[in-house]
Amino acid sequence: MALRQVILMGCFALILAFTGCGSEPDGKHGSPGSEASTGTNSSGTPVDFQEEPVEQLPEDVKKHFDRLTSTPQGGHATIPHGSRIFLIVSAGQRPTGGYQVKITDILRKGETVHIYAEEIAPAKDSMVTQAITYPAAVVSISQKDEANYEFHLKKASPPSNDQ
Repeated sequence: MALRQVILMGCFALILAFTGCGSEPDGKHGSPGSEASTGTNSSGTPVDFQEEPVEQLPEDVKKHFDRLTSTPQGGHATIPHGSRIFLIVSAGQRPTGGYQVKITDILRKGETVHIYAEEIAPAKDSMVTQAITYPAAVVSISQKDEANYEFHLKKASPPSNDQ
């Protein structure tokens, strides 16, 4: 079991190394007119968030991340830690490398915080790792008050082999 986790984390690290994280230099998202605000329902108050490097996650958050990134169906989690709430989105098992999950926007609508994420598939003719992967993303937000959390993951279509 531990060897499997080491292998999975190694594959995940390779994927990140080859595909990049796609973060903005300061790690913040959601500025007006940015890519992060496109494709979501903007009738809410934007919530500032920052991407969190997996290798620097607190131990309790890392356990949730490892659990979500080792299940075929994926899922999501909200984990309060100190003054932050960590939000994890996992797309589940994918047949190759090159898949990514990106949290594009977080909006507060009343008492509900909506987390919008999208899965990005590798390009049709791209060279990808030939290994099962578990793409996921982790961000954190300031923990100000109680809220309900609703996750919206837009799944990618697998690349077509049609010529």
